[in-house]
Amino acid sequence: YKFTTHNARWSRGYQAFAKAHGLNPAEVYKTWLPGPSKLYLAEAEHEFNAQMTSDLREHGLKSPVATTNFWGEEPLYCLPSLTDGDWIDIHSYGVPEELSRNPHFQGNFLSWIAMGQVYGKPLSITEWNVEYPAPDRFTSPLYLASVAALQGWDAPMLFAYSQGTFGRNPGLDIWSTYYDPALTAMMPAAALLYRRGDVAPAKKTYCLMPDSKTLFGRELTPKTSAAIRSLTELSKLTIGMPPTPELSWLKPSQPSGDTIVITDPNQDFIPEGQNFVQSDTGELTRDWVKGIQTIDTPKTQAVSGWIGGETLPTRDVSFTAKTKKAVVALSSIDDQPLARSRFILVTAAARAVPSAANRTPFVSEPVHCRITLKSTVDDLELMALAPDRHVLDRVPLKREGDGMTFDVPTTHGTHWYVIKPRKVNDASAPAR
Repeated sequence: YKFTTHNARWSRGYQAFAKAHGLNPAEVYKTWLPGPSKLYLAEAEHEFNAQMTSDLREHGLKSPVATTNFWGEEPLYCLPSLTDGDWIDIHSYGVPEELSRNPHFQGNFLSWIAMGQVYGKPLSITEWNVEYPAPDRFTSPLYLASVAALQGWDAPMLFAYSQGTFGRNPGLDIWSTYYDPALTAMMPAAALLYRRGDVAPAKKTYCLMPDSKTLFGRELTPKTSAAIRSLTELSKLTIGMPPTPELSWLKPSQPSGDTIVITDPNQDFIPEGQNFVQSDTGELTRDWVKGIQTIDTPKTQAVSGWIGGETLPTRDVSFTAKTKKAVVALSSIDDQPLARSRFILVTAAARAVPSAANRTPFVSEPVHCRITLKSTVDDLELMALAPDRHVLDRVPLKREGDGMTFDVPTTHGTHWYVIKPRKVNDASAPAR
């Protein structure tokens, strides 16, 4: 009975829509293909959204509403009905070697987020992750946070801190990250970079606005659109809604005068033959041949990916790592540029694997890296921190010219180190 009722309602709906807009009913019926069917699907979703939102408001809901999520491998023709909401929400999951993907030909989990940023609408990411057992998941927190800051994405949320119990030695759950050092170790540096705005917003804003026939008639995704792939890490990318006579409720986007409107989804904004993409601010660079991302801002400087055997400079830091694949970041904590900071967090992470019998705790690969920091501050020391903030050991830093050089790990392995002025106090006291 339910199937018959639903099918009858569906048939009446698509046939009436086709008749009202002079469309071929047979083409509107083919919901598995791009074209007129996607116009009707958008209309059907809009009708549901309108009724749902009206009911919520009548019951007194005052908070903003997102009608549902944009996720998976949905093409751009799934976006219009989401504009019924007050903002667009995205879900996106990565895979190993995200930093090695060539945007001339491949999208990655960040370009799937970027294609959901509708012009003039806030954007949240209520689910993102490069989950266990991806061996290089430690590269994802800073990578996502830096591009989110560049793009102006509003609320990136890792899924999830915990989806299981907090008991001793819980079984592995790929959706619980609180016990996974590959991800958790990098979250303080990533959160600080994003929340403080260490990465500057993009200088240019683009609005990809295909006409209605292209938007609804093609499978536009990062797989098929060079514009989406190439702009994600270059400048701010937004998606514009075109005038669509069949959808009277769909508001056409009206980009401001300084927004660069593009209509060709195939346009590639990275020069042919170039093996890196650099943000128009100059602060973010990813070399996909080497599989390395560099973050170079006044308050956060980091290198990530296949950094072993390389000497990688930023404006105030030089990184020379022995560990083949890792991430090393310096973050100013006192809100001063790194060269003048008197309180710096040093974070280092690499592979992490479960203990015997596939149980927690995880065992982390040490990150071996020589770091040279340009600094105007004298009499500093490097402190290795335990997870409970107690100091494991202290290493005085000696000035050599305009800076100082030190190695991690120190005598105790950890993911976190702090650079601060030297003090004479109890070495077991917590770092403040």
